Amino acid sequence: MTLTVLMVLLIVVGIAFDLSGNVTRNAARGTVRENAMAVASSALELQFAQWRCICGAPAKLQHFPPVTADFQSITLPSASMFPMLSTGSFTGINLAKFATTGTDSRYVISNYQVVGLTQKGVPTQTGPSSSDSVPVYNPSKVAYNYLGTVDVTIPTLGQAITVKLGQLFQYQVRSPWSYAIFFSGDLEINPSPPMGITGDVFTNSNLYVGSGGGQVTFLGAVSAANTINAAKDPNDPSSRSGVTAPIYAGGNSMPGAPQEQPSNVKAADLNPATPNETSYHEIIDPPQFKSGSTTVPDPNVPDPFSPPGQLSQRYYNEANYKVTISNATNDVTKSATISVTDQYNIPVSAAELAAFQAAITPSTTTTLQDSRESAKIVLTNVDLSVLTPRVALNSTTGTPLVTTTNGMILYIRDTRPVVTSIGKTEPAIRLINGGKLPDYGLTVASNNPVYVQGDYNTGGTSTNQPASNGGSPGGVTGVGAPTVNTPVILAYSAAGTPYWEPAAIVADAVNILSNAWKDGNVEGSVAKPTTINAGIMSGNVPDSTASYSGGVENFPRFHEKWTGIRFSYFGSMVCIFQSKQATGPWGNATYNPPDRYWNFDAKFLKNPPPGSFTAPAFQALHWFIRP
Repeated sequence: MTLTVLMVLLIVVGIAFDLSGNVTRNAARGTVRENAMAVASSALELQFAQWRCICGAPAKLQHFPPVTADFQSITLPSASMFPMLSTGSFTGINLAKFATTGTDSRYVISNYQVVGLTQKGVPTQTGPSSSDSVPVYNPSKVAYNYLGTVDVTIPTLGQAITVKLGQLFQYQVRSPWSYAIFFSGDLEINPSPPMGITGDVFTNSNLYVGSGGGQVTFLGAVSAANTINAAKDPNDPSSRSGVTAPIYAGGNSMPGAPQEQPSNVKAADLNPATPNETSYHEIIDPPQFKSGSTTVPDPNVPDPFSPPGQLSQRYYNEANYKVTISNATNDVTKSATISVTDQYNIPVSAAELAAFQAAITPSTTTTLQDSRESAKIVLTNVDLSVLTPRVALNSTTGTPLVTTTNGMILYIRDTRPVVTSIGKTEPAIRLINGGKLPDYGLTVASNNPVYVQGDYNTGGTSTNQPASNGGSPGGVTGVGAPTVNTPVILAYSAAGTPYWEPAAIVADAVNILSNAWKDGNVEGSVAKPTTINAGIMSGNVPDSTASYSGGVENFPRFHEKWTGIRFSYFGSMVCIFQSKQATGPWGNATYNPPDRYWNFDAKFLKNPPPGSFTAPAFQALHWFIRP
C-alpha cells in the first residue's frame, strides 16, 4: 500500500514537472513570437518609408507606374535597428546573416521585398502596368497596389519561431479637382455670414476655421495633414475674437491625414534658385527655354514637373495652344502683338493665327484700377464667344482650331513686365463672354492674373441667364440651390439635361467681375448676380503682420459692391502656391462680399477639367499574417 502511494506521488510530481516545463517553454516561445512580430512590423514600416520615397521621385523613375524592379534598391534592415535581438537575449542569432531579400530561413529577416500587383492582386515582377489600376473610393481616384513582405526567424527552445507578415502599399493617383477645397499651405475659413461647403476639404498643412463669426457647415469629409482647429490662425493679425465651432455634417474631421503632394513633387525638394523648380508656381509657369528660343523648353534642364516618360504636370507643356503677348520694347504701356504655337511648340498656321487674333485683343487702353494691387491693370481680352465657335473635334467642319475628347488647354501669357516708374501698371488676362465653352471642356491657364467677367460656362448670354442668378435659393448659404436654380441654361446640353463643360481657370490670381461690370467702372460699383461653373487654381497672399490672407471665403478676388447680391459658384478651389504677380494684401481690397452660394461640382469626380494635374498619396493599408 505504502509503495503504491509512493509510486502515485512520483508520477504526479513527474507530471507536474513536465507540465511546468511545458508552460515555461510555451511562455518563452510566446515571448519570442511577440518579439518576432514586433521586428516584422517594424521592418515593414521601414520598407514602406523607402517604397514611398522611391514612388515619390518620378524624375528618377522615368516611367509610370513604378514596377517591381524599381524597389530592388530598398535597403535591408540592420541588426542595430532592433536592440531586442541582442545575442544576450536570444541565443543562436547569427548577426552575420541578419537580412536578405531571399527566402533563406538561416537569416533573421528574409523575403524582404516589395512586388507590384496586377489588377487582380497577383504578384508580378514586370508590373504593375497602367492597366492594373484599381478604383479607390471615388471615381476620380485610382490606385496601384504593391505587396510588402518580411519573414522573421528567431531561434528558441526547440524549433525556431518564424513570423511571416505582408502589407498592402497603395499608390493613389488623386485629382485635386475631386475636392471642394484643396490647399497645400494653411487653410483658413472664416466667413462673416454662415457658409456651407459641399464636397470634401483637404489641406497638406493646418486648417483654421470659425473665427469670422459665421458658422461653417462641412457637408463632405474634412482632412488635414497636420491639425484641424476651431480657432484663428496664429499668423492672422486681425482683431477678430471668439470662435463659432463648425458643423461636420459630412462626418468627423480627420487630422494627421496622409499628405497629397501636388504633381508628386515634395515642396522640400524644390529650390528657388534652380530653374524649373522654384516652387509649385512652376505648374503655371513656362519652363526654362532653349537658348535663343522663347517657346521651346530646354530638354537639358531637368524639370520635376515634366519627368521623362510621364504625363507633364506643367500646363504650358500640356497646352494645345500657347499664346504669347509681347512687344519689342518689353513695355506693358505700349501696344503688343500675339504669337501662337501648338502643343509641339511649332508656330500655328495662318488660319489658326487669324482665329486667335480675332478673339484675343491686347490693349493699352482697356484698364481697371485694382486697389488691392495699388496698380492700373492693363487687360488683354479673350472673347470666348468668338473663340468657341472656331473650335471643333476635327478640322473637317472648316473650323481652324482643333480640340480632343480630353478637352482643350489654352495657355496665355503676357510677357510685358510690371512697370513702376509712372505708377504701378500690371498686365493681366480677362475672359469675357464665356457663357459657352468648347465641347469636351476648356482649361485656361496663365502665369498672369486672370479676371473673369460675367457668367462663365452656363450656356447663357447677357439676356439669357441661368436660374442661379435669380429667385430665392432657399437653404443654408452655400449649401446648394434646388433644381429651379440650376446654374446652366437647359439648352446648353442634349435633351435639355443640365450640364456644363468641364472647365478650369488656372492663374497667378483669379478675379471676379460681375455681370454688371463695364469698362470704365470703378471698384465699389454695384454688382449683379453672377454664376461661374469652373474649377479655380490660383495663388494667394498668406497672412502677414499687416493683413489677413482673406481666407478661402475670399479666394476668388472681388472688386465690386456685392452686398445682398448672390455669387453662385460650382467648381473646385485649389491653392498650392503663392501669387508672384498679384501680391497685394487682402486688406487693401475695395469691395463688399457677396452672398456666397458655393457648391462643389460633383461632375469633376468623373470628368475633371482638361489637364493631367494630380496630387498622389501613398498609404500603408492593412497588414496580415502570411501562410
